[in-house]
Amino acid sequence: MTSVTSTPPARRPGGLFGTVFGIAFGAGPLDRLGTVPAWALSAVLLAARVYLALPFWRAGLVRVDQWAAQTYLFGQVHPLPGVPPLAAAYITTAAEIALPILLVLGMLGRLAALGLAAMAATIYFVIGGNFAVANEQFPWMAVGLLLFLTGPGRISADQVVRTLLLRR
Repeated sequence: MTSVTSTPPARRPGGLFGTVFGIAFGAGPLDRLGTVPAWALSAVLLAARVYLALPFWRAGLVRVDQWAAQTYLFGQVHPLPGVPPLAAAYITTAAEIALPILLVLGMLGRLAALGLAAMAATIYFVIGGNFAVANEQFPWMAVGLLLFLTGPGRISADQVVRTLLLRR
């Protein structure tokens, strides 16, 4: 009789940390595919991440460049219900700068994508949607939700973190 030794499958951590780890770095549908299709789809997901990140990044840079107008913008033009104009300006600008960076890097990619999809939904549903805005916002919402559901793919910092943490 011969014995076969194999390494046990990697498990994600348990408890609250395991739940947070699973949401942020958990395996997505791509991990069930073979190597070549997963890498090809990961390249497509990278392109989708850049597509979603760029308009928000540009908007964040414009906000920083034209900071004096932000309080007026959030107070008079498109106020957010229950949020003071200055707070809305800070939160929105920080999100429009930080989330695209995280998304392109693929670091906390699911959460960054969900955040940008939520921003797109807020722009359309709260601030006021019309057909011109819908042409931008609906694709952004769809791509953000797709990236949230699939994860950022293998070409991402999330993949590196997951591989390193599960290796222990």
